Amino acid sequence: MKFKDKLDRLKLSLAAARGPARSSALGDVDALAAGDVEGPLAADVEDAVLRAAVLAHEEVALHGETARVVVGAPEVSPSIDLPTPGVGAHTEEHGTSGLARTSTISRLRERLDAMRIAGAKTGALGEGGGEARTGPRTSTLTSTTRASEKLGGSTTFSTAGDPWARLGAATGRVPPRPVELPGEVIETPQGNLCRVVVTHEPDHQHGSALVSLARQVCPREVALLALDPTLDTIDYTRALYIDTETTGLAGGAGTLPFLIGMAWFEGERLVVEQLLLPRPGLEGPMLARLAERLAQASVVVSFNGKSFDWPLLRTRFILNRVAAPNLPAHLDLLHCARRVYKARLGSVRLIYLEQALMGFERVDDIPGELIPERYLAFLRGAPGSTLVPIIDHNRSDLIALPALLGDIVRRFVGGAEAASIAPQRHAHDELGFARVAARGAAPERAIVLAQRAVAADLRGELTATALFLVGELSLRRGDLEGACQAFEQSVATSTCSLDTARAHLALAKLHEHKTKQRERALQHASLTVALEGEEASARRVARLGKLCSRAARVPVRAEKRERNTANT
Repeated sequence: MKFKDKLDRLKLSLAAARGPARSSALGDVDALAAGDVEGPLAADVEDAVLRAAVLAHEEVALHGETARVVVGAPEVSPSIDLPTPGVGAHTEEHGTSGLARTSTISRLRERLDAMRIAGAKTGALGEGGGEARTGPRTSTLTSTTRASEKLGGSTTFSTAGDPWARLGAATGRVPPRPVELPGEVIETPQGNLCRVVVTHEPDHQHGSALVSLARQVCPREVALLALDPTLDTIDYTRALYIDTETTGLAGGAGTLPFLIGMAWFEGERLVVEQLLLPRPGLEGPMLARLAERLAQASVVVSFNGKSFDWPLLRTRFILNRVAAPNLPAHLDLLHCARRVYKARLGSVRLIYLEQALMGFERVDDIPGELIPERYLAFLRGAPGSTLVPIIDHNRSDLIALPALLGDIVRRFVGGAEAASIAPQRHAHDELGFARVAARGAAPERAIVLAQRAVAADLRGELTATALFLVGELSLRRGDLEGACQAFEQSVATSTCSLDTARAHLALAKLHEHKTKQRERALQHASLTVALEGEEASARRVARLGKLCSRAARVPVRAEKRERNTANT
């Protein structure tokens, strides 16, 4: 619900009140609506609503009418239901006595007084501890400010003047306290920005992978790997690598990205910048910085960013009433890794790819499922050091992205060093690369990769499958002899009845439709029962049998015609 809509609902809820109290409450609401408010300020809205609730409830109690006062800020409480006051008697609908009405009014007044006292102590609306308001609002609301200073290697945010802190002082939900965070604070037009910046030298390695190789990848190879032709002209020296840490995986408006990690190359050095959210409601500087980096990037590289990170970030732009920036080309390495490594590794989580491909194993890394709990503990009062393991985890993810990009392209292009890594298992990867190349309309590359998979398959587990792929690709290119040879080799090396039947079926079709050798087609068709089933196989055999019989009768008829011609 929009901020103005909440104020309109509040005015409607005061319709039951009468007299000077109603006029005063409506004046407060109008003053709040006239303020230059960028978003819902929880403490200010609740302050006005509570004052209006007290006044309206007193007036309704006098006039015996019903009122429902809607609270404006959902994070405070969704609504306050004021009971229907009778005239001293117990009502049937709500069961509220005169004593209960008095208690309700007292609680509302106590809560309102507590908020005013807290505002007086912290300087409710002014910068630097201005005078607190005790009467109705008659002036335009101003945004609160948060002072910050860098102390050693940590950042201290002062929450004086913060509406969230004033609300916490009154309700006990978020106690006002200095917030110490790792990193530094910089001033931006949108407010103070807390960030952690680390620079890595050109020779930095993530396990065995040289991170700077990501700058040198061939755009055409990346486009083929990603099956995305729009990536074939990208300048990867200007790539922006992104990763977020959030309060959950559900997505949508209820999930908050409290850490936005970005990495890019400046020359040959990798710069990692991580933006921290000290408290919900202060996302403006983070989003502005992200938009600034996106405007300078040629491509965004992520891991599951197409499905999770970017949709979530776009939602945060919208909820903060900021236009979401235009996203450049987007390369999601999860899709590339899944196509190639799923068969061998089973799981293609980033930490497993690091271990299997780069030999990198994280030490004391925080599990991802504990990250939301850590951040919520920080919001409840845990020290800023609670977030250090999360920052380290996010930094490792960011460094792994360019390392994985360079490594997967190097393996795709090929080389002696790639083929020497775990050859008995690398055959799965080569076959995965071959299938990607086949889908990317690169049959020559796919055949080379499939043949490399055959050479690397020391156990013979994938040889038949790889040879079958070679046969399909050769047939697509019009090389009938090569296709026939590959299918026959697949039959000879297959250890699976289904794979054998599939190769026989391919040979039956090849000889029936391409080479026109129906007798050979009939021989292979009789061996496809495991794949086609008895009924379908029988129909194929019957049809090929008729074709063979018809072909056998043609020479006899021709011979008879020649004899008759000679006799005449």
